[in-house]
Amino acid sequence: MLGGAEEDYAAARPVLDALGGYHALLGPAGSGAAAKLVNQLLTATNAMSAAEGIALASELGCDVATLMEVLQRCWGNSTMLQRSGGIYTDCMLHEDPSVAFLAKSRAPLRNFEKDLMFVDAAASRKGLPLPTTDAAKDAVSRAMRQGFADIDWTGMIHLLLQDARAKHVACVPKPSEAAKTPPGPSTATKKTLDSLQASLPREYQMDEYRLAAKNASLQIGRRVPVRVDDLIAFCFLCGGILMAAFPCFSQLVVIDDDPTGTQTVHSLPVLGDWSVENLSSVISDPGVSCFYILSNTRALDVERARARATEISANVKTALKQCRGLDGVSGYRIVSRGDSTLRGHFFDEVEAIASGLQLEQRPVVVLAPFFEEGGRITYNDTHYVVSAEDDGALVPAAETEFAKDRHFGYRSSDLRDWIQEKTQGRAAPQNIHSLSVEAIRAGGPEGVLHKLRSISKAAAGGEAEHVIIVNSVTQRDMLVAALSFHLAEEEGLFQNGVLYRTAGSFVSAFAGVQKRPLLQGEDLVSRKQSSEGTGRTDKPSGGLVLVGSYVGKSTTQLEELVKRLPALQQIEIDVKQIALDEAARLVELKRVQSLANDALRQGTSAVVYTSREKVQDDASGGLEIGQKVTDTICDLVRNLEVTPSFLVAKGEESRRSCFPARSFGAHALSLRCTIGGITSNDVAVVACNVRTAWVLGQVVPGVPVWQFGDESRFPGMKYVVFPGNVGRPDDLARVVSVMSSQDGTEAEEDGVAPSASSAFLAAPDLKYSIREMLEEARENQRAVGAFNVYNLEGALAVRDAAEALGRPAILQFHPGSFDFGGAALLQLCAEVASSAKVPMATQLDHAANEKQIIELLETSNVNGVMADGSAFPLDENRAWTKRIVDVAHKVRGRTVEAELGKLAGEEDGLSVDEKDAKMTDPAVVAEFIAETRVDALAVTIGNVHGKYARSPPVLDWDRLDQVIDCESGLPRKSFGGV
Repeated sequence: MLGGAEEDYAAARPVLDALGGYHALLGPAGSGAAAKLVNQLLTATNAMSAAEGIALASELGCDVATLMEVLQRCWGNSTMLQRSGGIYTDCMLHEDPSVAFLAKSRAPLRNFEKDLMFVDAAASRKGLPLPTTDAAKDAVSRAMRQGFADIDWTGMIHLLLQDARAKHVACVPKPSEAAKTPPGPSTATKKTLDSLQASLPREYQMDEYRLAAKNASLQIGRRVPVRVDDLIAFCFLCGGILMAAFPCFSQLVVIDDDPTGTQTVHSLPVLGDWSVENLSSVISDPGVSCFYILSNTRALDVERARARATEISANVKTALKQCRGLDGVSGYRIVSRGDSTLRGHFFDEVEAIASGLQLEQRPVVVLAPFFEEGGRITYNDTHYVVSAEDDGALVPAAETEFAKDRHFGYRSSDLRDWIQEKTQGRAAPQNIHSLSVEAIRAGGPEGVLHKLRSISKAAAGGEAEHVIIVNSVTQRDMLVAALSFHLAEEEGLFQNGVLYRTAGSFVSAFAGVQKRPLLQGEDLVSRKQSSEGTGRTDKPSGGLVLVGSYVGKSTTQLEELVKRLPALQQIEIDVKQIALDEAARLVELKRVQSLANDALRQGTSAVVYTSREKVQDDASGGLEIGQKVTDTICDLVRNLEVTPSFLVAKGEESRRSCFPARSFGAHALSLRCTIGGITSNDVAVVACNVRTAWVLGQVVPGVPVWQFGDESRFPGMKYVVFPGNVGRPDDLARVVSVMSSQDGTEAEEDGVAPSASSAFLAAPDLKYSIREMLEEARENQRAVGAFNVYNLEGALAVRDAAEALGRPAILQFHPGSFDFGGAALLQLCAEVASSAKVPMATQLDHAANEKQIIELLETSNVNGVMADGSAFPLDENRAWTKRIVDVAHKVRGRTVEAELGKLAGEEDGLSVDEKDAKMTDPAVVAEFIAETRVDALAVTIGNVHGKYARSPPVLDWDRLDQVIDCESGLPRKSFGGV
């Protein structure tokens, strides 16, 4: 099936005749592909019709084998019918027909999902409805969600019969139906997260990549190509290219009541300044689809919290109108990010945001406190904290220490009762709706959307408070729910608007933020800043750890920190002194500040923590004492005389100053770690003058890392915000150990060198070192194939061949292929290499642009670079290569291959005449290797790129032996047809 000009077709006929027995010109270019789509449409719809017909015949008692013979003489006959009938008959003869029907097929349903997607896209472009094709496509999608992606079309017969014969069909009760099941895991089979999972229906079968992609495509706006979600699912393998490829037309604005809310996202800005000017700079950026605003309202009393939330949302509305002309409830979404353990100004803050946005009627409020990384799940409308110490036991949230918070405490783990408690009865029970885990998993986005339609209808008047509880046990549950809300808004539901009060997991799901590997130690180390005006000496400074949390988990983590890192300089802030009066506070501040500056000057790290003994609470629930603690910590940071190498912030609201009595020994180490949600906000915004920071990712699950903007007191500073209610007992020690060891300080942990303690952060995207692959091959007297690839198909072909042979391989990117494929190609091939069942790596080939090499080494997933300085004179080649090596070895251990000599031949538009080629001089090899510290060496012994001018080629094997004698075991590489 061909498309093109008739003269081209005529010229190609001899070749086409040799390739196939039949070919036909169907029209202009593209017609051949169109014909293939039509064939796939007819194949799928015929196969689906055949499955339905055979299923009906079976149920009505027909002999299917005989029926197939009869239908050969009837208009209802088709190739797919006869095929399906034959397979059906064979399956029914099997000892277990269901096994035969569900066996893997050479023509699996998964193949048709892609084809039908293209059919749908083509028809959509022409505005042509295809109802029969849509039915076949939906049937395929449904079967794939149920886990039957690899079965034959004939397996649909079995699935249809299975549905027909089912005695009971699972359905989700409507709110008006029988009383709700008693909340939560009440039986012995539902005491742990694992046992709960085992009792639940299977998760919705669409993978998280595609679910996130669909959410992202809806988040960035609808002015994008048809079926862009499928393209984005593919492009998600390319990491950060999504926003560059598809500028966003809709933004998700997250008003965060403390800085820890960025614990599930990466590669987006967080604003400490919510002026209209600063908001406009982000809102007008077409590459930003989601951003955070630090409201810090959890540190305020209710009246000040309401006033601040109103101010921020009003400024957001003004900036949206100025930058995008938006003045309604469409074109943007607002999330009020709150605590996953249910603390904060829940309804007051939501009401204040609605007031600032000038919403005319009451919006629907969506409550989604699920937070996977922190072990917070919601099931049957009850919120649980998963115990990290008790085999994943499910503890109702109201039974945890978080519910005993003096300011935000609560009595009920049942979110329906909790809503009543927090709204003081303003939300009537009949207006509290629920999306159950069972509904999410069984119905998927379409099923949940059906329920949202009924809720939207009930809330249409806008006169009463309506709240929707989102239950989730896994992130996939949350992704499905988020997609459902996207679809609801796209359909025009909830005309009064929707405000989301959620924990961090909803934000990443709704914005389609793809998961990325945990950050490694070197990702957290700030670029060395100028010593001018900072008191910085040639000796690297350490960091500073500020601990201000009152919860038991933070105290345990602090104990573990000083136990595992005894070299830390421990500095205790005496809260009783701070609470006396301003003069006493300043004396205590001066003492702490002197100790911290001394430690940093010595290149030692220090942990500064509030005293653990109990302090009498004030009349404001701890707010006044807490503010004094925060002021002291901020003054300490603001007046540091030495720039720390990094900053980590760990803990809860600093206003809580009631701690159990604990004692820690006095030791020494240099770090700067802040512990506290609210404390860390003021440290960043007030002490460090941060207007805008960039979220890099997470260092351990649930612990975000920022990089301060250039306007801050410490430009480029890496800032780790460590929540008080998150993490294992040793997580703080692990973070501090990694950061201090990467900065060159001696942070031994239980006698283990720092490098060993940071191994837990090894990124999965760089599984293999090219040098190690080459050394292993050398020991086994083998070679490693390195193949230049230009597209995903080429990379997959290399991977499949390597897996078939059980041998390692390297995917390479020539400057020509990179110019064509760009960063997207690098990311795609890195994913291919990471998924391989044999060692695979990626490498830039013949790269000569120093700026581009360094940028790609620092930002992409390539394992190494073939730095081609062969065009330079020897001394310049040596110096240039050394610069590349210095960068590469600092960035996750990337490897560098250099070239000595100049290879003849042509490759991808780069050519060297044979007369200009120069073979490797063995006399310079040893010195070159010693000075540059390269990991591999490409040598020239008469080999060429491309086709040899002489046959057989003349290769200087003696020269190669001399090179081998000089290179002291260094792996070497040859090009061309050697």
